[in-house]
Amino acid sequence: MDTNFSKEEIERDLAQAVLFNKNGEFGKSRVCARKAAGKAARMWLKLNYPEIFLSPDPFHSLKLIHEKFDQKEPISLHIRNLLLKVDKDFNLPEDINLLKSAEFIIAKLFEGGY
Repeated sequence: MDTNFSKEEIERDLAQAVLFNKNGEFGKSRVCARKAAGKAARMWLKLNYPEIFLSPDPFHSLKLIHEKFDQKEPISLHIRNLLLKVDKDFNLPEDINLLKSAEFIIAKLFEGGY
């Protein structure tokens, strides 16, 4: 499995999440949003912590970067949102917007704010 992701690939995943969301396919939108943010997390980890063993799984990369930030920082809240599991009916709490969280994480990691 290729574990090197490009910014363009991440942007495609995010665009796919937006499209699924607009079409009412919220489960697929969540998956794509998590995948996009996870790929951005992996890129950030490779740049900032090359010594860390990195799983090819983007979701695992989100877990790893969550440990790297002060839990009071806004990015930590957005990472926690993406790490939440759905309930038995495949829903998240209503105030959670994974698309916004993914967009926030990707923007912050790419702008070099972290």
